[in-house]
Amino acid sequence: MLREQDNSQTSLEFVSIEQLVPKDHLLRKIDRIIDFGFIREKVKDLYCADNGRPAIDPVVLFKMLFIGYLYGIRSERQLIREIQVNMAYRWFIGYGLTSKIPDASTLSQNRRRRFTESTIYQDIFDEIVLQAIKRKMVEGKILYSDSTHLKANANKNRYVLKDVQKSTLDYLEALETDVAKDREGQTLSYRTTDRLGYRHYASNPELCSTCPIRNSCTRSANCTKVVTRHVWQDSKDRINSHRHTDVGKQIYARRKETVERSFADSKELHGHRYARRRGLKKVFEQCLLCAAVQNMKKIALVVSKKDLLLYLRLIWQLDWSYEAALLRACAG
Repeated sequence: MLREQDNSQTSLEFVSIEQLVPKDHLLRKIDRIIDFGFIREKVKDLYCADNGRPAIDPVVLFKMLFIGYLYGIRSERQLIREIQVNMAYRWFIGYGLTSKIPDASTLSQNRRRRFTESTIYQDIFDEIVLQAIKRKMVEGKILYSDSTHLKANANKNRYVLKDVQKSTLDYLEALETDVAKDREGQTLSYRTTDRLGYRHYASNPELCSTCPIRNSCTRSANCTKVVTRHVWQDSKDRINSHRHTDVGKQIYARRKETVERSFADSKELHGHRYARRRGLKKVFEQCLLCAAVQNMKKIALVVSKKDLLLYLRLIWQLDWSYEAALLRACAG
């Protein structure tokens, strides 16, 4: 029997937002397992205790940002529109069905003015890692590191496209050739060590000024070739050599299962393929928050899975005890 659905949406129903969010929703798992109270403590000095209008809870503001990164919502205006109609998002930030969601400008102005000079983004990332350590999810014996590319949020009108006549391979070969010639048959003397830990070795400008291959070695105005080497370069070379051992090859092969998979996840699911804002500092903040929500998700899913296994094991033990008790009763 075909029946037409009544499209009337004017009926009143008594429901709570708690009933509308599925019990196994990711945000429920994160909210149950991750402690966000540390955010208030980290930013309390940025608020006036007894003056001005009441501010929105900073935990709410950052939870809104977390939602954007968790679900790959790049625009803050779009994020506010999604929170307005999504019951799980409202529940996660602690707002009811009829509560007014903060405006997008409130979110952006707090991010730009209140938090821009603070270390809260780094603090959030560090604290989530510490919570993972407390749950014994970080062993700390092997550290994987890698890099990835983000498409910049740039003003295309400020750049001019030019055709490069030399290929990348030709440029690298020419560069290696130049490096091979930079010795000139003389010793580069130690000059200084900068604040970043690089030792500077410089050639004798009197000899370089009359050298026939100087232009292929250096084109500096003072006719001096400078080579830098980090104070830990020997240690770096030694550590890098471990990658070529049997154990090192096994560890290196796991990169695609760890850090490379994490980058792929961040780009496909968390909107990390593009830079959301302009400037290295703001992109760094984006990287920290994206990594933080990835860690939140991993902690929540792993702990929830462990809790489920413990629950099933407990049920099995109770069932087994009940069956054993029945057998004893029958035997008696």
